[in-house]
Amino acid sequence: MSSFHPPADARRLRAGIAALILAWALLTALAWDLPLNNDVAWQYWVARQVLGGARLYRDIVESNPPLWFWEAMPLTRAADAIGIDPAHLAIAAVMARIVAAAALVGALVGRGAGRHRTVAAAILILAGGFSFGERDVLMAVGGLPYALLIARRAAGAPTAPSLAVAVAGLAGWGFAMKPHFVLVPILLDLWLGWRLRRQWRIARPETVTIALLAAAYLVAIRVATPAYVTDQLPLVLSAYADFKPPFATLWAGQVYAPVWVLGGAALLAAARLSPSVAAAAVNATACLAIYAVQGKGFPYHAAPVTIAVTWAAWLLLADERRLAARMLAWLTLFAAALIVVLVGPFRPSRLAGITTAVEALPPGATFALVSAHSWDAFPLVERRRLVWPMRGLLLWTLPSVARTGEDGPLARRVRAEIVADLWCHPPDAILFDDPRRSPAMPHIGRGAGFDYRRFVLGDPSAATLLNRYRLAARSGGATLWRRAGPVAPRGTGCRAISIRPATTTAVWPVAAISLFRAPAPDTSPTASPPAG
Repeated sequence: MSSFHPPADARRLRAGIAALILAWALLTALAWDLPLNNDVAWQYWVARQVLGGARLYRDIVESNPPLWFWEAMPLTRAADAIGIDPAHLAIAAVMARIVAAAALVGALVGRGAGRHRTVAAAILILAGGFSFGERDVLMAVGGLPYALLIARRAAGAPTAPSLAVAVAGLAGWGFAMKPHFVLVPILLDLWLGWRLRRQWRIARPETVTIALLAAAYLVAIRVATPAYVTDQLPLVLSAYADFKPPFATLWAGQVYAPVWVLGGAALLAAARLSPSVAAAAVNATACLAIYAVQGKGFPYHAAPVTIAVTWAAWLLLADERRLAARMLAWLTLFAAALIVVLVGPFRPSRLAGITTAVEALPPGATFALVSAHSWDAFPLVERRRLVWPMRGLLLWTLPSVARTGEDGPLARRVRAEIVADLWCHPPDAILFDDPRRSPAMPHIGRGAGFDYRRFVLGDPSAATLLNRYRLAARSGGATLWRRAGPVAPRGTGCRAISIRPATTTAVWPVAAISLFRAPAPDTSPTASPPAG
């Protein structure tokens, strides 16, 4: 009696896929309730508005290109259908990318694949945990295996075209999140050209894949969201440069800087750099340049640098024998682990007294924040299922307004948009932030002389509306105002605002089972309730 035995390669492939799925399920379960930051909460809020009929870059003001919001739309629809918070599916999706990146790392390194896979996944999860799901972290996830692929090219190691295409597909998706992320593949290819000299070829499976993805993305933007180019980019180019702290603060105030310094010292102390370590160092250099170009010092801007430097230090330990370099590499890993533990997961901002009052608003109530920052609005708005009447996440143009004057063309446009949003959906509560809390206003003494509420009251119709509000709480220069009575909405082009439906409290395996059940009817409000 004979039996059929599939080839060993096929068996290993099936076992590998099963192991990846198991690893993804386990990591997703462990991170199921990981807090996501204000930007990621906003990403899913925007996705829900677009699904509800809002026009991105027309009804919603956003400085980022659309891919990040497009990828959130199917997850938002699925989460709403099965009755769970979209944050859970966001975590599952990011974990899938990390597991895929770790698998690609294992396929690229050869010797010690299992150990390298584990360390890559740990670095990506832990170093990016505070900013889990952010665009910069997604770029770093794809950048790790992409740098290893370029290292294989530099070493002349044969690489299957299918593997190169898979690596480029994951990396290209991350590089497309922001325009300046293109620095990573550009610098890596410049380094490769320097290494290979006349043997360098631009047309390779990975470069062709990235070029095709970029072309498709540009066409999609032109067809689906032309307002990003015609409306949003001119505003970004004219005002976004003022939304940043002083250049010195960018470096002196960065908690992850010790990791960067130690990692750089380890690389400089090495006797020689293997292609994999050298490519990782180029990747880290590109991420550092991106950090400087963005110029804000946010934790998620620092995450790719920390990930790339830590990974380079780990690779250095594999083949470096010089004691000083090894000691510095171990110090880099220790410093990264220590800082990650001390920083911990993301914690939403709390403004003494005011946050508690906003959290007391019932689901479906309307809450507005007038500020250059979103830290007092998201993820609170999404978590508490409040209506957000503003067309943007934050008023990042206000530092430029504060610098150029409150009566210029930009100031008039921004004020008119704020007032139109408030009249379309008169809030139950409005929070006017304290400009002195903003690191983006150094040119006016951290906000001295500029007042958010006074700026809005420069419009006569705003005074008519705000006279209906009474001061409810104060924290420093920040003030919370509650509506004293009914206010009839008014304005043209006002749109319905969708909020997250009520969700279950099930853990993720139960949520997965609920995919096969019809969702219960949603009775939660999906638009701003009538005033009063």
